[in-house]
Amino acid sequence: MRSVATSVGYAARRGLRWLTAARAISAAFNLIATLLTIRLLAPEHFGLAAIAAMLVGFIGMVNDAGLATSLVRTPVINDGLVDRTQGLILVINVAAYLLLAALAPFAERFFGFDGLTAIILVGGLQLLILGPIAAPSALLQREMRFPVLASATVLEGVVGGICTVSMAWAGAGVWSLVVGPLLGSVGRGILVLLQTTRIPRPRPSLTGMSESLKFGGTLSAGHILWAAYSRADTIIVGRLLGNQALGVYSVAMQVATLPMEKIAGILNTVGLTTFASVQSAPDQLREKYLWVTRTAAGVVFPIFWGVSAVALEITNVVLGPQWAAAALPLLLISLPVPLRFLSTMTEPVLLALGRADLSTRNVIAASCLMIPAFLIGSRWGLIGVSLAWPIGYSIFFVYRTAIALRAIGV
Repeated sequence: MRSVATSVGYAARRGLRWLTAARAISAAFNLIATLLTIRLLAPEHFGLAAIAAMLVGFIGMVNDAGLATSLVRTPVINDGLVDRTQGLILVINVAAYLLLAALAPFAERFFGFDGLTAIILVGGLQLLILGPIAAPSALLQREMRFPVLASATVLEGVVGGICTVSMAWAGAGVWSLVVGPLLGSVGRGILVLLQTTRIPRPRPSLTGMSESLKFGGTLSAGHILWAAYSRADTIIVGRLLGNQALGVYSVAMQVATLPMEKIAGILNTVGLTTFASVQSAPDQLREKYLWVTRTAAGVVFPIFWGVSAVALEITNVVLGPQWAAAALPLLLISLPVPLRFLSTMTEPVLLALGRADLSTRNVIAASCLMIPAFLIGSRWGLIGVSLAWPIGYSIFFVYRTAIALRAIGV
């Protein structure tokens, strides 16, 4: 008979293969769709979409208050805990959307972009779509049903990509960047609900939720701080440099980080489940963490430094001459992406160990370092803001890695 560790390792490798294949298909499709959309739309369209996505993403950091993650790592759960968790998540989602609706008019006045309120309100529907599948997705992850999660990922990418490109081709402008991803999320949600073993019956209640709320609250605090620092560049560019510059910057960032988002999603999904299953065996946890890190490093450095090396060719040949201003930002932003990727690999192992406090501490350090770097860099325009990434994040990487390795025992 297989030992528990062997069985977990086999399931993790199988899950990694499934998710890798799914993310590869989804990433390839999304990359094609993104490039087609970039050629069809103007920089100002991407600037508006970037501001809306920034605000929705920031509010979305508390869309499940870390409760779904808590379901994955809690050793023993029951239907009652799942139902209470899902109920609280739905209440939080509705409250988050109402907060977003209240902030939208202020955001339009702050940035001075006409029509931004409507774009934010429609884009914010993402919160209401993802809420009902938070607990079911966590259960699928907990059960290591990675083929289902992989299929949902592919469906979301294909549906969202097709809808986005079709709307852009039809002249929908910025709305193609807002509605297309929404429709992809709807497809993902339907598949997750159809495949889950038991659809939770939402019952908002705090009974027996103290540990989950404590863990989730600490995790959410870190997520909010992370959202503040990770979206500070969008706010600074949009406010100080204008919509046109923001569109160029957001496209450079999107092209530079699209592969990272896809690959990191695979390893974080599999990693949290795998690390949580061996949290009581430090030697095994360290071994798996080191294996994941080595594997990731062997992939990400060639990819992202390759993107940096051909940034000029990418903008001229692939994106089109109207995006020539994105070449140097793309080169600079791509350089620290491998370090950003390796940093994310510490997140699932820290959460598996229950050390959400360290994640929060890391985000505070990143905020204190990166936000001033973006502000100082903005004095030299887009190039200055882009240069803040390779300089500032390299310093932060050393700090974050030292903190994580000490906790893991490496």
